Order: sequence, then C-alpha cells, then structure tokens
Amino acid sequence: MNCGRTFTLYPEFALPYKRYTLPTIMDSVERYITAPQITYRNLLNNTPVEHQSGQQLEYSTIHRWITALGGYEKTIRGAWHLVQQARPELPITRRLADASIPRHKYRSEKRKNQLERAWQLLNLEALCRKFLFGSIFPNYATQFAYGRVKITSMMKMEVSDADRR
Repeated sequence: MNCGRTFTLYPEFALPYKRYTLPTIMDSVERYITAPQITYRNLLNNTPVEHQSGQQLEYSTIHRWITALGGYEKTIRGAWHLVQQARPELPITRRLADASIPRHKYRSEKRKNQLERAWQLLNLEALCRKFLFGSIFPNYATQFAYGRVKITSMMKMEVSDADRR
C-alpha cells in the first residue's frame, strides 16, 4: 500500500542536515564542554577539523553544533527513560546533573541550558553504547526528537494514535 510518505534511514555516523559525521561533532562538542579554559577558536587551532571538500571548519560551527545537540530535549528525555528502565542501578541522575559549565562559556541562561543538555546527551550516548543497545543515533534520536514515540518498555515503542492519522 502506498502511503504517500518517504522515509530516510541515516547511518549511525550521520545526523540530518549536518555536513560532518556524528563522531566528529560529538568529539568536538565534548572537548569544548569538558576543557574549562578552551574556547571555540582554541579548539580548532589545537585540532583543526577539515571537511572532505578541503574547507577548514569555522569556530562558529562548534557553537551551532552545541545548539543542535542541546536542542534534542525529547531525545535526551527518551534516552534517559530507556537507560533508567534497562539499568535502574546506574547512578544516571547524579551523573547527568553533574554538569558544571564554566561561567565564561555562556552569557545567558539559555546558552547555559544548551551547554548542559549537550553535555547530558554526550553522557547518555556513552551510557547507551556501554550498557544498552548501542548508539541512540539515528533511529532513537529521530523518533524522540519528533515526539512520535511513546516508550512502553526498553526496546518496545508504539506510535501514538494521533500519529497514525
């Protein structure tokens, strides 16, 4: 039956609308967030990231990557629930709450929240890879980000009735 919709399946290393691979993005964001004295420019001066086209990465791209990762709020919540259901003994709440972002890395509460959520997503990704089903990208992240998944158990998900219409 033809439903008139198309589906794109991304490989584990790709994010929608991003030119760089997920490991490159996550590694750069993690290094920025976890190194207290590093700036966007220092990060790229110390370890330049080059695209296959030969173009050098602009420092403002790291800022946009943090904004993008920090914007995956539903993905963070969904992955958090999956980890809690599968491994309730893990100290996940404490680990995710331990984000201490240096004050000089943000000027507003909004930016601080984006940095904290990006840090949480990095930690959840590491937990999922280590203890559960592997990466939360792209399938789980895509489903959570668009709010179309209701979690019923660790690996069983249902599409809500509203999304069936």
